[in-house]
Amino acid sequence: MNNCDKEVKIVLSFIVPIYNVEEYVAECLESLILQNCSHDEYEIVCVNDGSTDASVEIVKKYITEYNNISLINKANGGVSSARNVGLEAAKGKYIWFIDGDDYIKHNCLGEIIALIKRYSPELITIGHKSAYREEVFAKEDLELIWDWEKDFKLGGFIWESIIKSDIIKEEGIRFDETMKYSEDILFSFNVGLHRSKIGIIIKNELYIWRQRQGSATHSQKDEDFCKHIYDSIKLIKAYNQACNDTKDKQKKKFIRRLQYLETETVLRLTIKSSLNPKEVLQNLKDEGLYPYPLQWKKILKVRGLKGKIAHFCFMFLKFEWIYLLVCKTHKKTKKR
Repeated sequence: MNNCDKEVKIVLSFIVPIYNVEEYVAECLESLILQNCSHDEYEIVCVNDGSTDASVEIVKKYITEYNNISLINKANGGVSSARNVGLEAAKGKYIWFIDGDDYIKHNCLGEIIALIKRYSPELITIGHKSAYREEVFAKEDLELIWDWEKDFKLGGFIWESIIKSDIIKEEGIRFDETMKYSEDILFSFNVGLHRSKIGIIIKNELYIWRQRQGSATHSQKDEDFCKHIYDSIKLIKAYNQACNDTKDKQKKKFIRRLQYLETETVLRLTIKSSLNPKEVLQNLKDEGLYPYPLQWKKILKVRGLKGKIAHFCFMFLKFEWIYLLVCKTHKKTKKR
């Protein structure tokens, strides 16, 4: 069999960014290898983003044992850069992004590939759960529980979805390498905008997401709060543009809600950051992203009295003084 024949058989490409995950990468690769299908049907593209620990040596050991694992080395440029490099190299008809410190359930890939071959969905959404450090990959048999996904899938963690690579290639969708936060949500959102078919949702919790305290998501540094705010504003602008472009009322309503929620994220993070809240609000106003029309039903849906009050004060201009007072009080408390 020549190389071309082998490439045609690759149904799915795992793209795994690797950066200083020596404690977890073996477990990640084990979970991808120990599956109930032929290794000829899928590949594992590992992208080393300038690791300084033993991660690369561990990956190389697996490469000597399994011919469907490859390694690309690059200078450190962030996870978005690594994923983009992986996309350029991937040969599969479908893409599944896996983080190097996470893993997937044993014996799930055979049924996933069978679904792909039978229905050719544009998107498969995967159930997931979070794991703590002490939880490890377990070998177990499982039966997939799945259904048709009729609702819009716009945004979300990138590893929640298996994506048909044609959508990514034809639309030229890539990760924004200037973003440190929500870059995966923006990528997923752009994929969702170009879906035309109903997808598949797998209800099993197949993806195990490991939450580490040292990750950017859990950082309490002011510089990370500020970066998160700027990246969220970039995401809000993308939502706003997409909302203005679409004529589909249902999709427009859904996107607008995503925009409102992300604006709340900006306002909440601004309270904790060193940024001037007046300047953040003015930035949102200048872009036409704030304030929002008063909608009592949305307020009533927010959980808890405290949450309802916060939502009310965050979202509407005439109560802006309450928000600014909260920001001022919080900053004074932090200085003590």
